[in-house]
Amino acid sequence: SGWLLKKKKKKMQGWAKRWVKIDNGLLSYYLHPNSLCRGTIHIALSTISSNQPYRAIHMDSGTVTYHFKAFTDNEFDGWMSVIRKYINLSNERQFYDPEYPRAVSRQSGDLERRQSLYFKRQSLMEKRQSISKNGDIPSYFIQNSLDEDLGKIYAVFNNMENEFKTIENDLDIFKNVIENQVPNGHSKPAQPSPNIEGKPRKKFTLPLRGN
Repeated sequence: SGWLLKKKKKKMQGWAKRWVKIDNGLLSYYLHPNSLCRGTIHIALSTISSNQPYRAIHMDSGTVTYHFKAFTDNEFDGWMSVIRKYINLSNERQFYDPEYPRAVSRQSGDLERRQSLYFKRQSLMEKRQSISKNGDIPSYFIQNSLDEDLGKIYAVFNNMENEFKTIENDLDIFKNVIENQVPNGHSKPAQPSPNIEGKPRKKFTLPLRGN
């Protein structure tokens, strides 16, 4: 175990100092020796490449890719000797035990799934903590739910009101057309039509001005 530089996941973020540990062929890294594990990769199931002039170590398991850099040449040689030991050990086990790669693959997959669930749980806990600092969590979610329901109700009523207005206008137009028709097909002078309260509506005509 020791310190290495690890390339961050997002581009243009550079490198960060991380505490790295190898135990039984499993490489894991941390923010510092006493922090929680941030990620793991199984050496035997990964494609390992290195660049000695840059003291760089690259690991690709097919699902995750890690890029590390050692601070000195001696540290680089030390890390590579440990990594090669587990690569050679896995090759020997594969030669004598054909079931070894599949068993290790299942263990590695289970570990990655557990880690993914753990990180999701940590993210949810952090979000809940940030919400609790600003107010009570139950009341926060209840208020959001009520606001959403009220917004839906208001939208329905607004649509209904607009539809009623459209229907009312169409009925008025249809009624005026019917009232202005006579049996011979000639129209008769328009009569004031009663409104909703039963009172006749007043219609005004504008006088035409001569040219």
